[in-house]
This record gives sequence, structure tokens and C-alpha cells, in this order.
Amino acid sequence: MVLLLLLCLQQCQPGVACVPLDHAWRICVAFGAIPAILTWYLRTRLPETPRFTVHVAKDAARAEADVDAVLANSDEFRNREKVVAAPAKAGLTWADFKQYLSIRKNALVLFGTASTWFLLDVAYYCNNLYTPEIVKVRSDACFGAIGE
Repeated sequence: MVLLLLLCLQQCQPGVACVPLDHAWRICVAFGAIPAILTWYLRTRLPETPRFTVHVAKDAARAEADVDAVLANSDEFRNREKVVAAPAKAGLTWADFKQYLSIRKNALVLFGTASTWFLLDVAYYCNNLYTPEIVKVRSDACFGAIGE
């Protein structure tokens, strides 16, 4: 779809207002940022999950109060979250990471996820590297050489 948009925007007629290609990619990126911004906004409006509050923050009373507030459909948990400061907690260490990876299932899940992301990045970056050549070849084949 983006390739079609770029092909359409590339064919500007003299005297007709059109968006230059330099601005077209910025428009595409701006439209792609909308879901991320909406997700960030909606995530800031949600309370922490009770499981996180109980196990990580070690605050069972607050977790129970958050569940009650959500079930009652009130905004009390948002006001209370601003007042209560987060308790100090110990960070994870390399020993914890090594212990986690010593379990074969966890190591395989990490390897599978990392390798899948690597292959996705290879496909994505190759696509972006060769898109200008593809657009030029397709536009020359469809509309004739530019400048003739």
C-alpha cells in the first residue's frame, strides 16, 4: 500500500499541487505512530494488575483496593496512585538471569523469540534498502522513463 502511495505521489504534473516524495515518507510514519500513541495513552489510564501489585510491589491491600475500585468503576485508584510513592525494591542481577536461562524451556523461548526478531529485522531492512530501486523500475516500466 505504501508503495502504491509513493508511486501516486511521484507522478506530479506541472502546475498541480502535490506532495513531494520527501514529505510522503513522513506522512506514512506519522500515520504509523497513531496506534503507538493511542496505546500509550490507554496504558497510562489503566491501573497496575493485581498480580503485579501483590508479587512485585508486595502490597496486597492496595491490589485488593484496586480490584474493588475497578469493579465499582470508580477513579479512586488513579488518585491514590499519585499520592503513594513506589516502594524501593532490589533489582535483578546477572545471577538471576543465569538462573532463569539454566531452565532449558526458558532458554529455548528466549532463543526462538530473539531469532524470530532477527529474521524480521533482516526482512524489514532489506525491504527498506531496496524499495527506491523497485519504485524506479516499476515507475519506469509503467509510465516510461522520467525526463522523456
